[in-house]
Amino acid sequence: MDCTLDDRSRVIDDYLENRLADSAKDDFEAHYLECDDCFAELNFTKTLRDLIQKEGKALLHIPKEKKGIDWLKGILGNEYKKFRVPALGSAGLAFALYFLFFFSPQSNSTLIEFHYNEKVPLQYDDSAWRGGSTQAVDSLFDAFNDQFTTAMIEYNQLNYLPAENLLQKMQPAVELLQKRMRSQAETQQNLNKLNVSVRNYYLYRGLANLAIATKDEKTPSISTIQEALTYFNKAKAIPVESTVDRSRENYFIGLCHAFQNDKDESRRILKTIHPGEQFHKQSVKLLNQLGD
Repeated sequence: MDCTLDDRSRVIDDYLENRLADSAKDDFEAHYLECDDCFAELNFTKTLRDLIQKEGKALLHIPKEKKGIDWLKGILGNEYKKFRVPALGSAGLAFALYFLFFFSPQSNSTLIEFHYNEKVPLQYDDSAWRGGSTQAVDSLFDAFNDQFTTAMIEYNQLNYLPAENLLQKMQPAVELLQKRMRSQAETQQNLNKLNVSVRNYYLYRGLANLAIATKDEKTPSISTIQEALTYFNKAKAIPVESTVDRSRENYFIGLCHAFQNDKDESRRILKTIHPGEQFHKQSVKLLNQLGD
């Protein structure tokens, strides 16, 4: 049958990481049993992940010059022969070689390891950012804060996926708040509250996705890292007073670029974090890991 999936690789990635809803999971399982392309790529991707998890750091010591297609065929053995879908050749091999080069010191890359299965990336503390009057702007804002607090309880308990699911459901309310932020009808006090709340929503949604991408994984999910980066950039785009410390957004943006092996962009962002700012020490540590 002809494949009808618009984004096969993303769906397979979500399926293997158990991020699909039950109905979507059932639909995909019914689909790949009938679709040769999806069945082959699913098996190929799973085999590569199993290989990386099984071999672990042994892969780091393989000389770069040996990491070509012939080398990959040798590693996969008979498994490689099963993957005969033409479209899979470039996509599947690109996936494999990306991870193997990213985690290899011979490839001029750095092994960046951040696993958030024991500690959250950044503890959520309501008192650390709310400040000022505790009076709500209105019922929508009050409901937003209640839902956000519930999501953050899950996040602080390392329940990242439930936290992300709750935050995802809040997106329509966030968009309404952002519309009000642009309307110029709010008092400055209310506008400041809205800005802080929406900024924190995007920041912690990015952190939840970052933790999901790296928790208990030897190879981070690149698609989820990209999701996290998108939310960090949205948090950074929220207007705040000039005295507000932006180092937390910049640090996690730099960390995402490091995961994506974009070392130059990671360094550029991290170097904007100055002494005295909240994440200066962390940024210096990460810069040292990235090297020159």
